[in-house]
Amino acid sequence: MKLVSKKPRETRNERARKQKIRSTAGKPAVDYHVQAAFAAFNEA
Repeated sequence: MKLVSKKPRETRNERARKQKIRSTAGKPAVDYHVQAAFAAFNEA
């Protein structure tokens, strides 16, 4: 699972960064919370 998550990790990280910028203009609080959970899940 770790190996499989290794490849999409970069893609998801890039998407998360783009979402972070978008969330800053929209709902940073909600997006930030979702991103934090997603990052924890990705790292797990």
